[in-house]
Amino acid sequence: MKNLLAYISLFFAATTLAYSLSPVTVVVRNDGNDLSVRLNNYSSGTAAQVGSVASRTIPTVTPNGSGYSSFIVGASDAAWDNISVDSVNSNVILDVYDNNVLIAQFRLDQLMETTARNEKLPANLIVDDNLTVGGDLQVDGNAVFQRDVEVDGNALFQNNIEVKGQLALSSSYFYSASDLRYIRTNIMVYIGYLPMYITEEDFSFFLLDGATYTILNKSSNFLEIYLLNNTSAVLSPNSSAIVLKLNGELNIIGTFN
Repeated sequence: MKNLLAYISLFFAATTLAYSLSPVTVVVRNDGNDLSVRLNNYSSGTAAQVGSVASRTIPTVTPNGSGYSSFIVGASDAAWDNISVDSVNSNVILDVYDNNVLIAQFRLDQLMETTARNEKLPANLIVDDNLTVGGDLQVDGNAVFQRDVEVDGNALFQNNIEVKGQLALSSSYFYSASDLRYIRTNIMVYIGYLPMYITEEDFSFFLLDGATYTILNKSSNFLEIYLLNNTSAVLSPNSSAIVLKLNGELNIIGTFN
């Protein structure tokens, strides 16, 4: 009888186990200064603090090139850990403040799902088979890919990358200089009908620092590139130039005929 009661108790404990909250990632368009957050439940129509999670000050963060600041809420926070996932519903809101002024509100359940879908990969990554990523890929350490790699979004590697198969880079076509400001792919192909003259101001402001870009002239005319640091190239049909963005400036580091 005692054993039976023990089994019943274990079964009941297993079926009533609740998960605690994992940290969530928040992204706001902001300069990253003077940010704070509060977790509130609006079920009654007014803000009510959730658990013992009071206002949390966010350390200053640096926005990316698009002006978005990203930060994590709930890491190493015992009060956050003590909140049961089962208590989260569509009325539980993470309020974001800039210098105590409300600037954004996020449903916590949606933040939890978004964070889970976009978890960063571990420090070092080894992929034995082909890898296809529908969005962005970020690896903080070394990455070794045994076969082919295809990434639809941006790929950011903080350390060494080795691909033993094929690495597919996206390409975009442009007909005029004004088209370039909307292009951020690693390969840019000119297919216009007239001789073309482009300058550094024509390129997208959001090209990644430290990345290289290939400019390929597939037209029947000449394509001239002039950059602010006095590097330039004149590309005849079917020739290309390699451009490196470094410390915010574009540099032509090679041409190929």
